[in-house]
Amino acid sequence: MAEDTPRTALEAQIEEERKELEAPPKIPIQHYMGITTRCHLCGRVVPAGDLQPFDEHIPNIKPRLACSYCHPNRGA
Repeated sequence: MAEDTPRTALEAQIEEERKELEAPPKIPIQHYMGITTRCHLCGRVVPAGDLQPFDEHIPNIKPRLACSYCHPNRGA
C-alpha cells in the first residue's frame, strides 16, 4: 500500500485503537481491610459494612445489597 493514499475512517479508527491498547490506563487498586463484597448493581468491591439492602419489599428473597454510590437512598 502506498504511503500517499489517504486512509479511510476505519483505518484511522483501527490505528487509534491500536495506540490506546498499547498503553492502557492504570486503574488504581483499592485495598480494604476485612471482609469485602461486591455491590449487586455496579459490581464494585467495597467493605461489607458499606452495603445496604435495597429491595426488602419483595417477600421470600434475600435482599440485594447496594453500595453508597448505587443505593436508591444515597442522598438520605
